[in-house]
Amino acid sequence: MIVSRLPPAEPSGDVAASIHTPTFNCFVSTAPANGKWETLIVQGDPGVDEQVIPCARLFYPAAFQRADVYKIHDSISDLLNNAGESGTSLVEVAAFIVRAALTMGAERAFENYVSLGGGIYRYDEVTPPPREF
Repeated sequence: MIVSRLPPAEPSGDVAASIHTPTFNCFVSTAPANGKWETLIVQGDPGVDEQVIPCARLFYPAAFQRADVYKIHDSISDLLNNAGESGTSLVEVAAFIVRAALTMGAERAFENYVSLGGGIYRYDEVTPPPREF
């Protein structure tokens, strides 16, 4: 269940959603960074869970408009909710989201975060599929 969808923060426009399902809790945040938008998916809900772990991160091109990014954020939140309600693991649905986002125009994406301690993580960059002409 999507337990909260935070409205856009002013003046930055950040949006977020907390999702609690029988399979996992997660938190999705979409915010501007360095003139572009990015989405971060973490395992766990910082308002409820003691530990949160990055799961996936997406970076969008500068040309993506705020309204478009909000639609993407809502779609990601709905997809995570539906997957968790149906028993799909967060790792599986995050991998799907990363690859789908790259296919639809995201610039960069990261997954497979592993804690190295002290708030430092190692992760894998996922490369976009080759473009077909």
